[in-house]
Amino acid sequence: MMNNFQSLQLLDSYVQIPTISSQITPEIVAQVQTFWHNLGLEFEQLWPQTPGSGNIRNPALFCEIPADVLDAHSLLLYGHWDVQPTGDVNQWVWHGQPCPPFQPTYFLDTNYLGSSPTEIQSKIDPQNLAQLLMVARGAADNKGQHLANILGVLGAKQAGTLQWNIKILLDGEEEVGSPNLRAIVHNHRHKLTADFMVGSDGPKSDNFPTLLLGVRGLLALTVRCQNGSGRMLHSGNYGNITPNPTLPLAHLLDDMEAAVVEMGQTSTAFRDEVDSFFGKVSPDRARFEPFLYPTFNINSLMTEGATGGQRRTIIPSWVEASVDVRLIPGLHPQEVYQRLASIVEKANRSQVGLSFVIAQGSATAASYTSPQREGYAWLKQVVDNFWGEGTRLIPILGGTLPNDIFTEDLSLASYWLPAANSHNRQHDTNEHFILEHFFRQQEFYQVLASTPNQK
Repeated sequence: MMNNFQSLQLLDSYVQIPTISSQITPEIVAQVQTFWHNLGLEFEQLWPQTPGSGNIRNPALFCEIPADVLDAHSLLLYGHWDVQPTGDVNQWVWHGQPCPPFQPTYFLDTNYLGSSPTEIQSKIDPQNLAQLLMVARGAADNKGQHLANILGVLGAKQAGTLQWNIKILLDGEEEVGSPNLRAIVHNHRHKLTADFMVGSDGPKSDNFPTLLLGVRGLLALTVRCQNGSGRMLHSGNYGNITPNPTLPLAHLLDDMEAAVVEMGQTSTAFRDEVDSFFGKVSPDRARFEPFLYPTFNINSLMTEGATGGQRRTIIPSWVEASVDVRLIPGLHPQEVYQRLASIVEKANRSQVGLSFVIAQGSATAASYTSPQREGYAWLKQVVDNFWGEGTRLIPILGGTLPNDIFTEDLSLASYWLPAANSHNRQHDTNEHFILEHFFRQQEFYQVLASTPNQK
C-alpha cells in the first residue's frame, strides 16, 4: 500500500479536476479516466439507453477489480465524481488565506502551509501529516471519500489478499439528483450484480466511525402565486384593489408544512422497525431521532421586483418559493406531491384574484436496509474489529443519496460508511477534509477488502 504522502499527492491532483456537474465536458471526463488509468484502473463510461429529460448528462464510470481467490463474492462500491458549484469564490478564505476551490490549500491548525504537497513536505514533521486540513471543492464530497476506499482496495490487491470481486460505480450526476442513474443501472444491470453495496458519502457522526443503514428521500418543489396583473403595480394606487400574492403564498406554504408534518406523524411503520432493532432508548438515539420524520424546507422565496439593497413601494405580480421535502421510508414522493397538489387546488378554489401553481422537480424515494439483510453482520464485525468501541450505528442519514436505485431496482442490501470529518462544509464555501480521516479510511478499506464474507 502506498504511503500517506503518495496518496495525498493523488488526492491533490484528483480534486484539481473541476468536475462541477453542470460544467462537465468530454475533455473533463477524459481527465478523470486518465487519473484512474494512471492508477492501473480502466473506468468505462456507462450511459443510459434513453437519456432523461434534463439538460445535464454525464456518464457514470465503472470498473472491476478481480479477487485474489476463487469463488469470491462480489461487492459493489458507490461514489460520485461530480462536485457542487463553488459559490462565491471570494468567500473561499480560511484563516485569512484565499483558497481557490480547485487549488487545494493546506493548513496545520490555523497555520497556512501552502498549496501543494511538495511545498508542505519540507515544512512539517511527517508525523503531523494526518493532522493537515485540505480546503478544496470535492475534497470531502466525494472525491476524497471514494478515492480512499479504492486506494484501500488496491492496497489489498497489491498485497494479494483481496477476498472480493470489487465493482466500482462512480456517479457523474449525484450533485444534481442523479437524473440518469436509474436508466444507467437498468441499461447495465448485468455489470452491477453483487452480494450487496457499500457506499461512502456524507460526514461522520461527531467524527466517530459511522455505519448508516439508509437515507432520507427528497422531493423538490416550486410553488408560485400570481395576481394576473402581469406587471408590478404602485402599492398605493393599487392597494386594496389588486391583491399582493406574498402573504397568501406564505399561508399556503404553512398549510403544506402542516400536511407534511401530519403525514410524518401518521406514517409509523419505519419508526416501529427502527424501535424494534435500535430500541426506543439507545446511546445514539438523539443523533438520529430528527431524521425519523420528514421535513418541509423553504430554500428561497422570491418576488417580482426584488433588487438587492433597493426598496420600491410596489405590489409584485408574482412570488415563488423553492421547497424541498425530506422523506422517510413509507412516504413515497408521489404520495406527498399529490397531497400538496390538492392543497394548491383548494387554494385556487377559495382565493379571488390569485392563482397558485405547483411544479415538481427531482424526486428520490427514501430507502432503508434492515440489519437482518445479507452483509450486515459481516460488515458490522469488520467495522467493530477495526475501529473498536464508539462506532455510531445510525438507521438513516438526514440527507439524500440515490440509494433507492440499489435497494429497489437492484434489490441489493445497501450500507453507508462515511469517511469525511464532521462539519466539513460540503456544498458550502471552504469545503475541507482533515487528512486523518482520508488515511484511516484507506487502512480500513484494505482490511475490509481482505476479510472474506463468512456466509
